[in-house]
Amino acid sequence: MQRLKKFVSRLSFKYFCGIASLLTVVMAGIFVYFYQLEKNFIVSQVDKQARILCQQVLLTRSWLADMGGVYVEKKAGLEANPYLEEGGIADSKTHKEYLLRNPAMVTRELSEYASRMGLYSFRLTSTQLINPDNAPDGTERLALDLFRQRKAREYIVRQELDGQQVFRLIAPLYIESACLSCHQYRGYELGTLRGCVSIIIPDHEVEARLVALKYSFFAAAGVIVMVAVLALFSINHLLAVRPLKMLRRRIRRFEVDVDYQVPVSARQDEIGDLERSFSQLTETVRESRAAMEGKIVRATTALRQANLELEKANRRLRIQDERKTDFLATVSHELRTPLTTIRGGVDYLLKTVTEREHVAFLQLLDKNISNLILMVNNLIDLARIELKKVDLDIEQVNIKELLAEVVLLFEATARDKGVTLSSDELQEVIVPLDYRRINQVFLNLLHNAVKFSPVGGTVSLVMTTVAGEQVEVAVVNQGEAIPAAELPTLFARYKSQPRCGSKRSAGLGLAIAKGLVEAHGGRLEARSGDGETRFTVVLPLGGRVMTGSRSARSGG
Repeated sequence: MQRLKKFVSRLSFKYFCGIASLLTVVMAGIFVYFYQLEKNFIVSQVDKQARILCQQVLLTRSWLADMGGVYVEKKAGLEANPYLEEGGIADSKTHKEYLLRNPAMVTRELSEYASRMGLYSFRLTSTQLINPDNAPDGTERLALDLFRQRKAREYIVRQELDGQQVFRLIAPLYIESACLSCHQYRGYELGTLRGCVSIIIPDHEVEARLVALKYSFFAAAGVIVMVAVLALFSINHLLAVRPLKMLRRRIRRFEVDVDYQVPVSARQDEIGDLERSFSQLTETVRESRAAMEGKIVRATTALRQANLELEKANRRLRIQDERKTDFLATVSHELRTPLTTIRGGVDYLLKTVTEREHVAFLQLLDKNISNLILMVNNLIDLARIELKKVDLDIEQVNIKELLAEVVLLFEATARDKGVTLSSDELQEVIVPLDYRRINQVFLNLLHNAVKFSPVGGTVSLVMTTVAGEQVEVAVVNQGEAIPAAELPTLFARYKSQPRCGSKRSAGLGLAIAKGLVEAHGGRLEARSGDGETRFTVVLPLGGRVMTGSRSARSGG
């Protein structure tokens, strides 16, 4: 099928079809014209033959009328004319009997004789019948009416008669002087319409000749068209198609091997111009390739140098980043110990000091120390996440129980703010995870959700499992949506302060939450719009963890 489509799409096939169609139309017109001429000629010959026969019949009839009839020897089957008073005569010498034949009788008997010979036939008919056998048929009545009204001098028709296709010529008969001797008593006058003579010639030979002529014209036209098309196709193939195929092979070879030297054509026609243009094009392409290769070499060298410098810069940046992260972790770790000691002293003072002013001051100091310790812990977690050294204590945890505990911690805060917590869609799902770390993630998300929910709003926890491979927990809160411009940097670890007018600032909490979720092999996604904000935690049920993390224990 593909080969057929390819062959049909070729220019040579289209050229073949176009030439064949054009020649077919032209030859059809020519042969139809000549066929019509030949047909008219054959029909005219038949018409001429019919007129000659008609003249002979009329001439014979006139001669018989002038002679007063003719006597013929009586033979078996030959009867006297019952419509004549004189039937015949006898020869006393030869003892033979002769019957009188008038013009009408002779005409009818000659017609029967010609019909038996398979040549043609003719008949006479009269306007005032003596012999009922001479009664006119429908065609003859029509012709007689035309003759009587002087609308036609003859009537010609091709029709089917007695199951045979015939050519028919009908001519009028008028009363002549020789006819008055027999027909005067019927009221005829000289020049009166007496009847008509009908010449009937079988048409099967004409039809056979026309059919043979048609077939011969068709055969001749077919042969001429075929020969002409094949000749034109061969010439086209020799002068155009074959050189174009050769040029196509050279083009394909040049596509494979650019160094291929295309020979210069010696032809002086359009295809020769095309071949020389292609040869010049190959030289131009080779020159352009050489120039391009030089530019590529120079650009590659420059790019290689730039890549080396960029790699060195990246190496320096990585070293600086690692130093920064290590410094941050070290400083945070070193800060946590004195802060813990200071907090212990503050706790002791809160238990011993009784003066109200001193107690209020110590409580404010304790709150700020707690914030500093939380900040230091966050910095330590962030540094471990960046270094991919998060310690995970993996165990089999019922995620519904974990979330229920987180919700319980925020019920009082939400109630004071007038926010409703909804966790009706939680399911019993066992997930391998670090309970403390994931608890930290949901504490951060739920804290932000309650914090940024309007009074009377709702915070919902929605859980779904996907194909038994992962669990998704979404924390959804109502209220002002996060601007689309801030969503891409929402989880950035070292992002700038929020834009002027923005009410959201999650600090390092979201960056740490995202890092802890990814350490479990999951992901944290954010979406905001239509009056709600949704944070979705996706955790695998297979227990994949980040490289560098460790699983301390697992249990059911």
